[in-house]
Amino acid sequence: MDIARVMSGLHERLRANQGPTGTWGYHGDQDSLEATCFAIVVAQVAICTLLLVGAALLVRTLDEMRSMEAGFDRDQIVTFTIDPRMRGYQSEQALRLAQGLQDRSRSLPSVAAASIASRALMRGTGMKGTFAPAGEPISGADFLNCSINVVTPGYFETVGMRLITGRDFTRFDKDEEKPRKVIVNQALVRRFFPNEDPIDRLLGIGTPDSVAAPSMEIIGVVSDAKYRSLREEIHPAVYNPFVREFEYGFVLHLRTHQHPEAVIEPVRNILRSLDPELPFVEVHTLRHEVEASLWQERLLAALSSIFGAIAVLLASIGLYGALDYAVKARTREIGVRAALGAEPARIVRLLGGETLLLVGAGIALGLAAHAAAAAWLRQVLYDVQPSNPFAIGSALLLVVVAAGLAMLPPVLRAVRIDPASALRQE
Repeated sequence: MDIARVMSGLHERLRANQGPTGTWGYHGDQDSLEATCFAIVVAQVAICTLLLVGAALLVRTLDEMRSMEAGFDRDQIVTFTIDPRMRGYQSEQALRLAQGLQDRSRSLPSVAAASIASRALMRGTGMKGTFAPAGEPISGADFLNCSINVVTPGYFETVGMRLITGRDFTRFDKDEEKPRKVIVNQALVRRFFPNEDPIDRLLGIGTPDSVAAPSMEIIGVVSDAKYRSLREEIHPAVYNPFVREFEYGFVLHLRTHQHPEAVIEPVRNILRSLDPELPFVEVHTLRHEVEASLWQERLLAALSSIFGAIAVLLASIGLYGALDYAVKARTREIGVRAALGAEPARIVRLLGGETLLLVGAGIALGLAAHAAAAAWLRQVLYDVQPSNPFAIGSALLLVVVAAGLAMLPPVLRAVRIDPASALRQE
């Protein structure tokens, strides 16, 4: 066989497959179909990148909210909600029930502290009022500017809030006193008494365009804590002494030495001994209340993760299909290259370069779409920036890994092409 003639024929075949710019490929309808496939792959990778970055940010938001310092001890607290109206209790009956339940629950060996509040934490609801320092005018911007709760002595110790200055309530503090003794949080002090000692200062409650009357005296300041939800900003709060009106319902809070679930049944038995026909309306650990308040964040994180996983699967299938088609369409070209002595590594670089171009273009488009959606995304994130490098980096790493796995079978098929068989194809 004339070696020179064979080599000349191979060069002619390569020139026949060479594009106008010297790149290897096909033209006409085949090139158009291949370009369409690649465009679809770029779009799939872009959507995949957008969804994965969003999912990573939402998952990180959920983690941040679960680990945040809420201002109370969520791990050792259990709450029991009671509504004496279910049995038609009058004021004195409800008071005796609340006192008996609290005292007998406090005597349990596993209970470290017990107290009662009119509202439980992390329920998404609560009371608000319009407050101002006594003698100062109340503007429309001050409307409902403070959260309110009514608590018994020992409440702050029970839920894990710290007394910063002043004193706690005692059984001698009556809500009908004038001025009524109240305890406030640090947020209220920062708003109304910055750089001042708030103890013994007077507060008033009123309506916009009125002047606050001196109806409350501050006797203590406690640390800030979340009230309705973890996402809610900490507002100024006023705590009143809980000494009556138990008939409208109350929440028993117990702080335990061990797992809070362990005291639920003993407390149920205590209530049965006090009134066999009065049930608890709700019984929850504070950890459960916190997790329940995060249902929106969990839903968004789960849905975005599911859609992101689907997008990764579709993008991987699309990339695999496009590269597989490209390898089949270029079988003769690859065979000619192999016959001329091209190393497998060169073929891998050829296909890898195309894959890198497609994935890189898709990632760039996806990040551009993410930047455009950043303003909307900030509304659902918490303490996480849309540009968070960890979230973006983990999403891009997953895209690259998925692309690498998708291109592996077509590349292996390409380097195993037999030159003799490829050159015989028409």
